[in-house]
Amino acid sequence: MTIGIIDSGLGGYSIFHALHQAYPNVAFHFLADQKNAPYGNKTALEIQTIATKNIQWFIDHDIHEIVIACNTMNAVALPILKERFPSVLFHEVVEPTIEQIPNDTKSILVVATKLTIQSEIYTKALRQRFPMMKIHATILPELVSMVEGMRSQEDMQTYIGQILSLESLSADALILGCTHYPLARPAFNQVFKQNIYDSIQVMVHRFKDKELLEGETKCFTTKDAIYAHIQVKELFQSDVEFTKIEVDHETDPRR
Repeated sequence: MTIGIIDSGLGGYSIFHALHQAYPNVAFHFLADQKNAPYGNKTALEIQTIATKNIQWFIDHDIHEIVIACNTMNAVALPILKERFPSVLFHEVVEPTIEQIPNDTKSILVVATKLTIQSEIYTKALRQRFPMMKIHATILPELVSMVEGMRSQEDMQTYIGQILSLESLSADALILGCTHYPLARPAFNQVFKQNIYDSIQVMVHRFKDKELLEGETKCFTTKDAIYAHIQVKELFQSDVEFTKIEVDHETDPRR
């Protein structure tokens, strides 16, 4: 069975790239919904509507196992998607990311998009696992656009340093609660000196014991296929062709 991977852009490509490197003969189809990026600054209903139509696109292409490589979509749309598409096997990124955190961690900084932080998906999951942990949750509203725009690590370091408080920078660990943020990892390494966790390798690990179908890997975007090709070639040194698709986003997910 072909496995779909969905995100608003380059964040999800980081997971697709790692999965494709680990399992080079497996049929992965990656959809970058760059036309609607960034997701994190939209309303929950907008994300639910967008997500519903994107998942329908996968189903229309006979793909029924999908990695939600977007923390914002996990936070505000996944319950609706599970209810609307009961035949789809969804893989989410939040719990696998949290499972990496050592048990002796006393304080943690979570950075993510506005919707992800407002949903408290990480805070609630961390509280269940670590009831006494001190949690700093911080929104980085411009970072996704900076990554998609291929801004320099120096620019992103300056931006991150301006947003994060001194108290949060003293936390024992940092969770990059957006799949775009690992692409700013060098910038984060300059401002945060403790352990940093993301969702890339844990998602690779999730598939290590799974029987995977061999087949053709394909990449799609809802915006500019040529620019998407340039982005991944620059950031991942991957010469991957993208196909532009049209996805209708007018359906109300509550129907």
